[in-house]
Formats: sequence, C-alpha cells, structure tokens
Amino acid sequence: RWSKEQLQEEHNFTLGMASAEIDVVAPLVINGKTLFEYEGYLFTLFPKRGGRAVSLQTDEDFRQIGRLIARVHSVGAWDNFEHRINLSPHTIGESAIKNLLAGSELMPEYMKDNILSTSAQVQELCKNVWGDRHFNMRLHGDLHLGNVLDDGQFFLVDLDDCMSGPEVQDVWMCLSGSPEEQRFQLNLILEGYEQIREFPREQLGLIDILRALRMMHHAGWLANRWNDPTFPQAFPTFTSEEFWADYMQGLREQMMLIQSGGILSQENY
Repeated sequence: RWSKEQLQEEHNFTLGMASAEIDVVAPLVINGKTLFEYEGYLFTLFPKRGGRAVSLQTDEDFRQIGRLIARVHSVGAWDNFEHRINLSPHTIGESAIKNLLAGSELMPEYMKDNILSTSAQVQELCKNVWGDRHFNMRLHGDLHLGNVLDDGQFFLVDLDDCMSGPEVQDVWMCLSGSPEEQRFQLNLILEGYEQIREFPREQLGLIDILRALRMMHHAGWLANRWNDPTFPQAFPTFTSEEFWADYMQGLREQMMLIQSGGILSQENY
C-alpha cells in the first residue's frame, strides 16, 4: 500500500532517529540501501529485538513517554515529508468515507444508511472545526502503546504509518481511562515533553477530532482490506451488528465532544 518513495521516507526518518540516539528498531542498511526488490516484491530487513508490552504505571513512566515523543519530534523537525500522508480531515477523513462507501455491503443492511450518514456528518464537522490548518511535522503517526516496547528502557517500533501532521497526534493515543485520568496523564506527558522542547498547546483542542478520524479510518481500513483472507480471521466481528453499533456510539460521543470544545481542549491548560 506504500510507494517506493513513501517507504524510503519512512526509512530515512527512522534512521534519522537512530542517528540521534533515539531507541528505535531501524531498517538494516546494506550496501547503502534499505529497500530491496525481488521478483516484483519490495522488502526490507530489520534486526530482531524482543521486548515487553509497556504499561504506564508511575508518573515518571508518563514523563518518559513525553520525553521520547519530544525527541522524535526534534528529529521530525529536521525535514519535511514529500510523499507520506499529511494528516487532516481532508485526507484521512476523505479516504475513510470513500472506503466506507465502497465497503457498505459489509454493514448490516438496516444500519447502512445511518452509518454512512453519521460518518459523513462527523467528517464534515471535523473539516469545519479544523479549517485550513496545515501541519508539516514528521510524526510516528501511530504511537499507541502497542508500538512502544520495554526491554529495560522504552523503544519504538512500527513506523509504517508515519506521516506529517500536528504533534498532538503522537500524544493522545497514549491516554486512557476517564476524562479526569486522561487530563492527569496528559499533564505528565507534557511535563516530560517540555523538558526537551515546547509543545504547541493550542493543538490540544484537536484531540477529539483526531479520535473521530481514527475511528473512521480504522473502519474504512478494514472495509478496504476485507478481501485479504487474514482480515476476517483477525477481525471476526467486523461485519456484526455489535461492531457497527459500537462504532456509531463512539462517533456520536466524539461529535458531542467536538461540538462542546472537547474534554481535553486547550482551555483546560
């Protein structure tokens, strides 16, 4: 799903992190190259490295994540992507709507119109609130805790979804729990982040838009890839009423949060 140019930008970004002594699993460089081709298939070699799933328990754990993200963004600011996706409702959101429309036969028939109309409504709301803002920071892009491992120290994996966008995209997926718990965690992450670089706090109001975009992108991604035989095995509930009911409830909650300014808006900081 990525072009050679997009893959090479991912590799260059990851190697830049490694050169800055950020702990990341980077592709192996062989004869000056990281991307190879065999019989029409592109491939890359990575070193094998094991680690435990990260569980953020202490205040210092959250500060450590904040410092790690700040260091990634310090490298991200060295250059711009030319070929990777730029995160916004006009890109991620539009492609999600397109994929949902194309995969509408996977939805329960009686829910289909409601799913598509609500998704389109949320997408339009996100676009209106986002406006014409454009962000060029190179990001990990998918920085949930499943992509951070621990072997005595935190290290990063899986930059295949790296993109350009607002810095807050690499922060909000590390939050969990109630609104109060998330605000507490966010303050600690920003405390660690700002030990290294200033965080653009005006972006905090985008968190609920980014959550909504991720919900739509995930559903659209599954619909787009459903013909891959591994997907029905990995996501067996995707075509069920339960999946789509949860999807609809989540979108409606995000819509209300966006309209009200968001639980983590900049007014709280």
